[in-house]
Amino acid sequence: MCAVLTISPSRSRRACGVRVQHLLPGRKERVQQQREKALFKMGFASYRDYLRSPLWKSIRAAKLEASPQCEICSTSKAAQVHHLRYSVDALAGKNAWPLVSTCRECHTRIEFNREGKKRPYYMAAKKTKSLLGRNRAWDEHNRISEELNNL
Repeated sequence: MCAVLTISPSRSRRACGVRVQHLLPGRKERVQQQREKALFKMGFASYRDYLRSPLWKSIRAAKLEASPQCEICSTSKAAQVHHLRYSVDALAGKNAWPLVSTCRECHTRIEFNREGKKRPYYMAAKKTKSLLGRNRAWDEHNRISEELNNL
């Protein structure tokens, strides 16, 4: 086995020339760490605990009341709320912009790819923004978010 030469913090090579996967956490891991750190600051042990909390239930209910139709397809009744970001403000309900009301079908389209595999967080956020943009729903989403933020 050859020694690992660190070229920079994100690029490494073995002495024999074979590239080594960098040691810095990837985007998926960074987002998960950000979410876990935010939840810890708020006093939650896990995302599951947060989703079961009265805090999330009240945030979810307020979002679904303000936006009862799916923001993606605009034809179905919204039954779920998708997070675009996991900042403390978003998780605490202080900033409603990162929350998107969705029907089950659209939420599944956001969270899973065509093969049925769960998308990494950043790909799900990108898919959500793409679907909102495709349906020209951004203006309505921003208006509703402003109203919720001003409550």
